[in-house]
Parts: sequence; structure tokens; C-alpha cells
Amino acid sequence: MISTGVGSIRLSNNLNRVLDISGNFNISGGTFHLAIAGGSATVNIGGDFNMTGGTLTETGTSSVIFVFDNGGTTQNFRRTAGTISNNIGFTVNSNVTIDFGTNDYDNGGGMFTLSSGATLQTANTTGINGSIQTTSRSLSASANYTFDGTIVQVTGTYLPTTVNNFTINNTNGVTLSQTITINGEYSSNDQFSTAFNINFNGTTVCGGSIVASAGTVTYSITALNIIAGSYNSLTKSGAAAVTLCGPITVNGSFSTGGQINTIFDLILNGTTV
Repeated sequence: MISTGVGSIRLSNNLNRVLDISGNFNISGGTFHLAIAGGSATVNIGGDFNMTGGTLTETGTSSVIFVFDNGGTTQNFRRTAGTISNNIGFTVNSNVTIDFGTNDYDNGGGMFTLSSGATLQTANTTGINGSIQTTSRSLSASANYTFDGTIVQVTGTYLPTTVNNFTINNTNGVTLSQTITINGEYSSNDQFSTAFNINFNGTTVCGGSIVASAGTVTYSITALNIIAGSYNSLTKSGAAAVTLCGPITVNGSFSTGGQINTIFDLILNGTTV
């Protein structure tokens, strides 16, 4: 949509309307008044969301939801300008990756829902807090989260305390904003900094480093690769043998119930259990 002059385009009044878009949703001007009164509008998008201007809105007791539904693909959320107002929300279906660039964000008075099995990928320096600015959020603990910025990022406090897969793809590193439990795969070629507890309950892939100034990093019985780096306290659960991915320094307590395989230095500056 380019322009509506002094008027607007309306999708729904007091009825429930659905608009299916197999390609991209593009708005650069005008007003898309999606619903009024007690109506509702659902816009299903199979491609990217591109907003460079214009207004998305609704009025009355109506509600609007944009649904990213092209499973197995990455759908980009790109926004450089424009206004999103009132009760407008966004849902990312399972098996969809929603990608936010450095400056892209959504807002509005609705809810942003990241479904189980979906992936949220952000390059925003303030992490999920910078990308997701809707009034409310429902981010699944069974969803996946990727941080792929080009300068140092924080995860943001909107990141759930439990996630499925967690991926870092940022050469300048990512800093954790609160305690986290990772039930799926942890993968990184870059630095992951933390002053909070990290619980690896799934699998860990060698790569990158962990710099933990405080808290305890715990590897479960399935996390058999200990990421290189510097730890405050480090715990390995279970009797299974583990492999060090690189040199490790532990400045606080160190506890393991099984064999450690390594060709790298293991420096213990604190206590051992």
C-alpha cells in the first residue's frame, strides 16, 4: 500500500475478516484501518513484512492479528518508519523463523506470540526487548532464539528463562540478561558472557567461549561438550564422560561426577567437589 490520501482502507467493520497474502506485505504510506466496532481482522502473511511508512490501526473493541505462517522458511520483519497503533498483534507459527534486523521492531497494543517450535532471530543490540515492543508478549519456552547482530548484543529480559535451541552468531559476542535454562541445542562460534546461572539441559556444540563472572554454569547428563572459557562455578551432572572444547579456567567451585577428556589446560583456582 502506497497512499490512501485523506481516507483509509478498511478490512472489517463488525464482522470477522481474513486476508491471505501468499507473498510480502508492503506498506509505505496511507492508512490501513483494519477493523472497527466489534469486528476482527486476521492477516496471514506468507512472505516478509515490510513497513517504510503509513499507519496500521484499528478502533473500537476490535482486534487485529498478523500471522506469519509459511512454515519451514525465514520471514523477515522489516520496519524503518510508519505507525502501528491500538490492538494490533503478531503471531509466528510453529516452524517459522521470524528475523528482525538491527533497527526493526514491532509495537502496538496487541500481543506478540512466538509459538512452540518457532524461531525468533534478532540483530538488535538490546536483544528481544528492542525487537518486540508490543504491549504484551507470549514467547514459548519451546521456541528457539538466535542472536545474529554485528555489534555486542544483550539477550534482553524478555527472553524466556527456559528456551529450546539457543544460537549465537555475533562475532562481537552476546551478554545474558538473566538466568536461563536451554533444553535443546546450544551453538555458538562467539563469546557468551554472563553473570547469571546457565543450565544446559540439552546438547552443547563446541565453538566460541563462555565468560562467566558470576553464577553457576551447569551441564546436564546430555551436554557432553564443555565450552571453552572462564567460569565462576562449573557443575557437570551425571557420570558420563565429558570433553573440554578448549582451555578452561574455573575461579569458584568445580564439580563433576564423571571422566573429563581433554588435550587443553584445565585451571582450577577455587574449590573442587
